[in-house]
Amino acid sequence: MRTKALVLTAALVAVGALSSMAQSNVYSLNVVGYVNVPLVSGYTLVTAQLSGTNNSIATVMGASFPSGVAVFKWNAASQSLGNADTWYNTDVAPAAGWYDSNNNPSTTTLSLGESFFVNSPAATNVTFIGTVSQATNTVPIGIGYSFVGLTVPLSADLTTNSTYTLPAIPGLAVFTFNTTAQSYDNAITYYDTSVAPVAGWYDSNNNPASVIPKVGQGFLLNSTVTGSWKPSFTVQ
Repeated sequence: MRTKALVLTAALVAVGALSSMAQSNVYSLNVVGYVNVPLVSGYTLVTAQLSGTNNSIATVMGASFPSGVAVFKWNAASQSLGNADTWYNTDVAPAAGWYDSNNNPSTTTLSLGESFFVNSPAATNVTFIGTVSQATNTVPIGIGYSFVGLTVPLSADLTTNSTYTLPAIPGLAVFTFNTTAQSYDNAITYYDTSVAPVAGWYDSNNNPASVIPKVGQGFLLNSTVTGSWKPSFTVQ
């Protein structure tokens, strides 16, 4: 997958040949830029697909929202959503920023490949800014539900693309969130030949199916065993 694909899908800019700035043969193969992800009025399941200076909620989400935009992060241990971290402007708080449920400045972190719900009082956008990870990233899959997303800003078929293929764990189910219906779509599940005539991914009607999330879209995995997903990307 060449850099051009990233430029087309995520409005990214390749940085290189900065020797005139440093007066030496210094260059960078980093791919940096931004990704605009639309938020509906209500819940949107998103994932941060760019790396920043740190993974604090303020760094990942930024600071340009109407008051009341809230982030809900999944707690894998308790298998439940945590309390909201909410953005407040100075019309609500003494200082604009992200606050936890006790009205203290938020300490929540949002990791690459982790998805989370954003609840917005009105349709808006979230702009993720940072660097595309050029590595093989390990996204953990726990027993039960895991909130995950692709670790690069692309839309790819996660059932057939060899670089981003989800692990072939028998019974592994994928749920996407339908922002229009404000509910989860039916599962797409991996079955091996002990269940299906041909190993592969099937929808709820047992027809072959694909998982193709949009750029910035998160999704859920449900597994009966632990595992890991290892998407990777390298500029060529």
